[in-house]
Amino acid sequence: MSKLLINESPLQVQPTLAKLIGLNEAIFLQQLHYWLGASKFIRNEKKWIYNTYAEWVDQLKYISISTLKRTIKSLKEQGLLCVEQFDNKRSNQVNYYAINYDILAEIEQNDKQVIDSIDKVKMNQCIGSEWTNASAQNEPMDEVKMNQSSLGQNEPIYNTREYQETTQEITKSKNKKNSKTSYDPKLTELPNSIDRDLWNQFVEMRTSIKKPLTENAVKLILKKLESFGVLANQSLENSIIGSYQGVYPPKPETHSNQFQNSNTPEEPSYFAQIFQNQQQSNVIDVTPDYENLAVAGGVYRE
Repeated sequence: MSKLLINESPLQVQPTLAKLIGLNEAIFLQQLHYWLGASKFIRNEKKWIYNTYAEWVDQLKYISISTLKRTIKSLKEQGLLCVEQFDNKRSNQVNYYAINYDILAEIEQNDKQVIDSIDKVKMNQCIGSEWTNASAQNEPMDEVKMNQSSLGQNEPIYNTREYQETTQEITKSKNKKNSKTSYDPKLTELPNSIDRDLWNQFVEMRTSIKKPLTENAVKLILKKLESFGVLANQSLENSIIGSYQGVYPPKPETHSNQFQNSNTPEEPSYFAQIFQNQQQSNVIDVTPDYENLAVAGGVYRE
């Protein structure tokens, strides 16, 4: 008889069994095991009992019919539950249930092997480690047990060498990742024409928009800034204000009155040009000559 089952009437179950096959499955199997102990119906060298779904639900109390059907199906798929119909009468086709104790013993044995293998790995790691306290080597192993509650039935087992190699690979991967992220663009050597404060603000802006500068990007941007000459700092300032990822040559400043000033001459030269044009043109003076008119008419008035 399996040690995972108990011969008592209360509805209870061992946590180890629940971990191996499922909680509802363990409760149903435990209840079935209890009734099989009192059964006298034997077929194919097995004890059987029969119950309707309603009777099972009445015994288990907490479970619904739909959950009960899923539980029975799960136990059948695991090979732990046998379901047969032995009555020849069509009007009395009821399900008989039996436990496959051989499969249950295999599950129990596999779980024990997994636990033993994990304990062996734990022991090898303890023996291979460097102990500074000599008295600690003689401590019983039950004081350094490993928590096995989270270990599943099919969890892989690693020996000490595989564990060490895996740990080394993970460490190398972390170091490689840290080396990539340790680059700081603020520490880059800048050309003399580029202001350090503006450059640091540009680096912080790129980080704030989640576009941090890489080492290659810094080289390209500095090359472009050098080509701008004295306008390099103005380009950086424009990129910071506009939250631009790159740098661009600044546009020359334009004034609205620049066009008018270039076409409108200064006031003295403007009027001098008009006076010169009047002298060069043939203009007829129509102003009356009063002196000549008086002589011609014999009359002169002031």
